[in-house]
Amino acid sequence: MTFVTCPTMRYHPAVVAQKAATMGLLSDGRFTLGLGAGENLNEHVVGRGWPSADVRHAMLAEAAEVIGLLFDGGYVNYSGTHISVDAAKLYDLPAQPVPIAIAASGEAFRMPRRGAR
Repeated sequence: MTFVTCPTMRYHPAVVAQKAATMGLLSDGRFTLGLGAGENLNEHVVGRGWPSADVRHAMLAEAAEVIGLLFDGGYVNYSGTHISVDAAKLYDLPAQPVPIAIAASGEAFRMPRRGAR
């Protein structure tokens, strides 16, 4: 399992999905993708500023949706508030979609509710 990959600031969710699919194939189904909203420790380095936790959580929800759509197979077009995808497809999919774990922290516990969806 990855610890926590942020599929919004540094890496596009379609790229994360492709890497997860590859790991799912190479590990014979023993891989879990860990996702999180990112921290201002090392994700800010791409120069896009640093959004609030609420915005990062909304971005992560969209990214998880895109990753799930890609694991459904076929071409994916997506136009969300924060993320866009144009005709992306995972060409090599494992037999079962890679399980996704979503990191959560904080007093408000909003992320577990979003992640559960």
